[in-house]
Amino acid sequence: MMLMSFAPVAEHLLESTAFLLCVWGFASLLSRHAAAVRYRLWLAASLKFMVPLAPLVALGRRFAWRTAPIVHDAWTGASNIQMPAAAGHGLTAAAAHLPDASASFAALLLAVWAAGSLLLLARWCASVRRVRTMIRQAARADAATLGVPRRVRALATPRACEPAIVGVWRPALVLPADIASRLTRAQLDSVIAHEMCHLGRRDNLAAAAHMVVEVLFWFHPGVWLVERRLVDERERACDEAVVGAGAAPETYAEAILQVCRHYISAPTIAHAAVTGAGLRERIERIVRNPPAVRLEGWRRVALLAGAALVVMVPMAAGAATGAAVATQASATAPNAEREAFDTVSIKPVPPTMRSGWKNQPGRMSGTFTVKTLIALAFATGPTTPFPDNRIVGGPDWIDTALYAINATAPRDGKTDDSNPIAFGRPLFPLFRPMLEDRFRLSTHMERRELPVYALVIARGDGRLGPKLHPSPLTSDDCRLRMQHPDPSLRPLHCGTERRGTGFTAVAQPLLTIVNMAGGPFDRNVRDETGLNGLFDADVDREDGVSPFTIVQEQLGLKLEPRTEPLDVIVVDHIERPTPD
Repeated sequence: MMLMSFAPVAEHLLESTAFLLCVWGFASLLSRHAAAVRYRLWLAASLKFMVPLAPLVALGRRFAWRTAPIVHDAWTGASNIQMPAAAGHGLTAAAAHLPDASASFAALLLAVWAAGSLLLLARWCASVRRVRTMIRQAARADAATLGVPRRVRALATPRACEPAIVGVWRPALVLPADIASRLTRAQLDSVIAHEMCHLGRRDNLAAAAHMVVEVLFWFHPGVWLVERRLVDERERACDEAVVGAGAAPETYAEAILQVCRHYISAPTIAHAAVTGAGLRERIERIVRNPPAVRLEGWRRVALLAGAALVVMVPMAAGAATGAAVATQASATAPNAEREAFDTVSIKPVPPTMRSGWKNQPGRMSGTFTVKTLIALAFATGPTTPFPDNRIVGGPDWIDTALYAINATAPRDGKTDDSNPIAFGRPLFPLFRPMLEDRFRLSTHMERRELPVYALVIARGDGRLGPKLHPSPLTSDDCRLRMQHPDPSLRPLHCGTERRGTGFTAVAQPLLTIVNMAGGPFDRNVRDETGLNGLFDADVDREDGVSPFTIVQEQLGLKLEPRTEPLDVIVVDHIERPTPD
């Protein structure tokens, strides 16, 4: 199941990468504009890694007119109608025996990610500790003499460090104790103005936010690209602000060179940052002081349109998905909204009771979990509940709380002995109005990449296992047997019967037999055997034997792990019903 949990992460990374590429394009178009504009763009690219678009997609679905759908999936494996309790079992102990190499690979990836994140977090904590130590050793500086605004906490440190704003929630300006003797008054004013610009822009807070992004997404190359661009653009933005405020470009450039000469030692900083192209380009740009192009015209419109698209596209996608589900629902279940049980009684029962149901003409009574009821209400066929492992969301009690339900089916004057419970109507759709009225259930559909099993023939010669044989009966034969006038012969009708630890199946679909032999599985089973018709089986389920071994040795079939895009039912809202 780990791959299932990785699917939303992969989708989020794709979204963030696409957004990053768009920011890169916009930043290139705005290369002659103010650095503060490009800085905000790169900061947005950083924050996008922490803000998935899924909430916007979900919000868009709220605007789509939809009815709760009955989704038909031709290859979904599920339990037979004669064993409805299996629809509520969820994940079982069989998952512990999954021969799935992808789970081990996913665990390895998770371990590598955790190691990288912990290493970065440790480096970050060590840096914070050094800063705190420096602050404790620093003394209060004479703010008036240095020309520092009174509202700013100024500290003087004996260490040979460059001037900086330190701290996020209680920032302070840290200056070398002898800086006033190293710089002229005009140079010192320009350096302090630069740091005040960082303080006013809350650059430390933005840097801390991006550090969180680095810890979580260190494996993404774009995160480190964003870090370099953030540093470059924020320094350039402050340079432009200082010169724009009236500082002489030559004096400001000389001040930066003096700080590098006296307070940045060669062993602690890369060579390119001191005398290489990076510093040279910065000094040349300050001295040239090229005027920044104002953000107006088509560039301003394009930037605003891009920001609007970031919000509108996910919402439109969510609305389109909701509309598609509504269209499918209306096409597959046009009468689901109008048909409901005539009378329904719902009472909570102890969770120790056994779930199941029994049928009488015109009546249905049974004990169910809410997830089982949802699986039945959204059935993929007349006798095939929706797979419960594709029902997500909702409180924990929908898996554990049991309810005794007694209901009578609607009458319209016609009866059908082949379906005496519903008087000729499909039974499962009748659960939907009950859930919506009594449990206040609301749901929506999502398409997710989920792990599945592909059912294939294990033997190269195409032979089946010793316990599985094609049935000589057809579905018409089964219906005739069920309607036989002699009650003593009706036990011979098609179906499944448990015996000891195993079971016998007569004229059953292949997936039904596989699910009974090895399941219920924690994922859907897709039939890729190419076998048609119904099958008979006589399966022994021994304790301690892997269900995959039973399927392969007794049925001659094999389950191969894969991933497929599937619809899932997301529970948006549900309430406990008022007992009758």
